[in-house]
Amino acid sequence: GDHLFTTDVKGNVCALDLVQRETRWCHKLTQSKGENFASPVYLLERDALVYASMTDGLYVLDRLSGRVLRKGTLKDHKSIYAPVTLAGQNMLVVDGKGQVSLLR
Repeated sequence: GDHLFTTDVKGNVCALDLVQRETRWCHKLTQSKGENFASPVYLLERDALVYASMTDGLYVLDRLSGRVLRKGTLKDHKSIYAPVTLAGQNMLVVDGKGQVSLLR
């Protein structure tokens, strides 16, 4: 639609309204001291965003408000730099060491 969803290296996830030219919402989701380079991805089936934090796991966010709908930990993953890859209802996560997980 008319929104752009983005992140910064500090773990903030934001929705920018391109018509009104303003920030719709912005939330800090990770407490890690490291930098994060992953961007959120749109989950069509749930009309939501999925964001992989560098060290705090996965977040599923309400697209309109940014409210956290679900948070999942990834115990074995360290240093997630890439966005989640979506394949239907499946999510693929790869960390900095090359470890791959398929989540359903």
